[in-house]
Amino acid sequence: MSQEVAKLSEILIAAFASAFLTNYLSASFNFRRFRKEHWWQLKREAYESIIRRLAEIVFSAERYIEADTTSKTSVLPEAPPSAKELPWNLQEIVAAGAYILSEKTVRAVQCAVRQMATDQSGADYPTPLNDAERQYKAAKGALETVRAEAIRDLGVN
Repeated sequence: MSQEVAKLSEILIAAFASAFLTNYLSASFNFRRFRKEHWWQLKREAYESIIRRLAEIVFSAERYIEADTTSKTSVLPEAPPSAKELPWNLQEIVAAGAYILSEKTVRAVQCAVRQMATDQSGADYPTPLNDAERQYKAAKGALETVRAEAIRDLGVN
């Protein structure tokens, strides 16, 4: 009888150990997978926000340049009101997502923001057209870099 009790207790201990190990490994795997998917989602959202902001800058500057060059009047079109807010939004997004984004992305956006803020035309009186052209070039270059980095970093084809 004691041998039967010993065998039964061995079987129960093995069953409990097996169930515990199976549940532990399953939970661990699922938690790692959840974290990986959540991290990917955060990266995607950060890249998406930056790409959207850069595209807005490119689009606004492009429209302004086109309106200025095709205008037959001497009155310049008014610069979009968001032209000064967008670079600051980019800076905020990059600062908040610097631990998520690639270093190349962070450097490209920071460089673009500096270029947008600094008049490099050498003109004594920079015009809104100079500002629009500067913003267009800076945002266009950063946009290409960020898109390439997003594709590489997120593993999207």
